[in-house]
Amino acid sequence: VLECGGVTRVWMAQNLSYGTDLEGESICSNGTETCDEAGRLYDWWSAANVATSESNTKQKMNQSYFQGFCPDGWHMPNETELYNLLNYNGKNANGMSSMTMGKALKSTTGWAEVSTDVDGNGEDLLGLNIVPSGSFSPVEGDAEISVIQGEELAVFWIASEEKDNNAYTKAYTLVFANYADNTMYNPSPKGIGASVRCLMDF
Repeated sequence: VLECGGVTRVWMAQNLSYGTDLEGESICSNGTETCDEAGRLYDWWSAANVATSESNTKQKMNQSYFQGFCPDGWHMPNETELYNLLNYNGKNANGMSSMTMGKALKSTTGWAEVSTDVDGNGEDLLGLNIVPSGSFSPVEGDAEISVIQGEELAVFWIASEEKDNNAYTKAYTLVFANYADNTMYNPSPKGIGASVRCLMDF
């Protein structure tokens, strides 16, 4: 439970980890059959719970809460909720390009070492325990999906899309890296694998 932007918000303390009857692709973050450690990685269609042929989901995302594949009563974070998290108690004076909130939110263990003098771990100051979960590249045909940068990155889908050539072919992700104290907010192809953290509806 966090007081963000003057509003109480309840975030899940772990990455979403279930994945039956999903459109698209998903895989356990650690590449095993269980997803206990870091949840699952989902492509956009799985996370958003829409048909893979549906590239334009903008109309659905105009709702105040976008549930996606989150449980009933929970939803994917939108840009405002993300901004409020990254500005928690004024810790992020520069908006979503903070130079410190990545380290503040990352878990204290599990991140790959950057060099012999620099480890990639964070401080977990807010109890969200952002663990490294990696990603996967867009999958074509019957190609097997596999986790990449499993100890170096954590990538999360945000309920916001990017229009390109008159179609919403990308969606926004929040990225944490072992080498960075900041967070990165970027449009990503909908076919990549990313984690999901849900918020409780209010």
